[in-house]
Amino acid sequence: MQTTAENILNVTLLEPRQKHPTIFVRFDELEEGESLTIHNDHDPKPCITSC
Repeated sequence: MQTTAENILNVTLLEPRQKHPTIFVRFDELEEGESLTIHNDHDPKPCITSC
């Protein structure tokens, strides 16, 4: 049985301007079958109406 390590990226610790670039780099580094959990402190869906 193969055990997989948790791959968690906590972007709450990053400066706002570094969040998206860091997420995309980590995503691009994933191997086939790997997953990435992103811990964020806000809803990534853009606010279209008044928030």
